[in-house]
Amino acid sequence: MTNEEVLEEYFSLFELRGRSELTIQNYKYEFNEFFKILKGKNYEKITVKDIRKYLRYKKKKVKLSTIRHKITVLKTFFKWLKEEGYNNENPAKIIQKPKVTDNERRHLKPKEIEIIRLDNDDFF
Repeated sequence: MTNEEVLEEYFSLFELRGRSELTIQNYKYEFNEFFKILKGKNYEKITVKDIRKYLRYKKKKVKLSTIRHKITVLKTFFKWLKEEGYNNENPAKIIQKPKVTDNERRHLKPKEIEIIRLDNDDFF
């Protein structure tokens, strides 16, 4: 199977599970980037080294929290490939998510929370 064929199968599962069209489009974008960076390498031949190459490339352009999301997307996909018998191995299995430090997270200040509450009185 080609990358496109296996992704079509994968996304049909998303539709069966009731995932939104926006979610499906976002995942399609993720995989488009992934296979583009790996120059269209077939999913059956992708290694841990390839995944790390992609993540290093993306790390230069996005926050660590985004890298964490990309890892989750890849782990889920490669796990599915193995479970469905498309792959014998899951090259994403050993990839670990980077730790997100507190200074990368931004918590709302009490004043900001109050502003949100005042603007949304109907919900509280």
